[in-house]
Amino acid sequence: VGETLTFTETGYVHADYDVTAESETGDLKVEKDAKYEIKNNYTRKTVIVKVAKVVTGNIGDKNYRFGFSAMLDEPLKNDYELPDDLISKYDLLLNEEKTVFTFKLKHGETIELPNMPVGATITIKETDLPYDGYKTTAVAKADYKPIDEDTDLGELNDTIKVAIVETTGVDDNIATFNNYYFGTSTLTITKTVVGVPIDTQKQFLFTVTLLDENGNRLKGTYRFDGAWAGTVTNGYAWFYLRHGQRVRIFDLPIGTTWIVSEQFDPDYFVSRADRTGVVTRGGSTSRWVNNSEDIPLGLGDVYINVGECFE
Repeated sequence: VGETLTFTETGYVHADYDVTAESETGDLKVEKDAKYEIKNNYTRKTVIVKVAKVVTGNIGDKNYRFGFSAMLDEPLKNDYELPDDLISKYDLLLNEEKTVFTFKLKHGETIELPNMPVGATITIKETDLPYDGYKTTAVAKADYKPIDEDTDLGELNDTIKVAIVETTGVDDNIATFNNYYFGTSTLTITKTVVGVPIDTQKQFLFTVTLLDENGNRLKGTYRFDGAWAGTVTNGYAWFYLRHGQRVRIFDLPIGTTWIVSEQFDPDYFVSRADRTGVVTRGGSTSRWVNNSEDIPLGLGDVYINVGECFE
């Protein structure tokens, strides 16, 4: 009794424990029947977890707000509060148990969930799509690469688990969701001849030009059938149609610009000509109507095929 008793802490249970003494060694006087208590204060580290949203493909809806849930494997502290700016911008909510977030993201947005506990696991799932047909991949850290029509998608997934770690780089604790939608549709060209006399066997020469989103000739080959069968090659094709016939071109990327021309015929005037348009999800149609009667000057619309005269 009365001697000095020295306690030395030789290791830490967890790297986030704080030492409350001025040093790791505390000197105490030995007293009779005394009890000695050593305390370590633990402050758990927290970090930001990010969820990013990317939409690719020719008809991916970049304005739609995709729904998400993010579930922690342990509850947050009772005093955890959501930042007001995230609530308003992303419709961010947290359940009463403080384990599940819900929020919405559109293309190009990234939500930052603050004060996520290091060592926990968060499972993030995409829960809402505007329509069927999207292909979804979810990856963590720096594994993200934009998806396009040439990408080998491998295994698709709409859910990812992220082990929350102490941040060592900009790519830590990030989950990126890529929704890809590459849609195709058809273009139909129809021919009708009206008037008296009418020659239902007369053939009219048509040409079709297809342009991509950049205004260049559409690469590749696309089959067509109907009155004629063949392929559109590198954005160009020609064929003949007579009264009542049609040709349909298949598997065109939605958004493709089409230009249809008919060779000028002095014995007919064109009373309808859908010369150009864009391929839509429901399919597009270019309708052509030729009239064999005298051109009705001053009556209705008169179409003069100036462009076709020089083909």
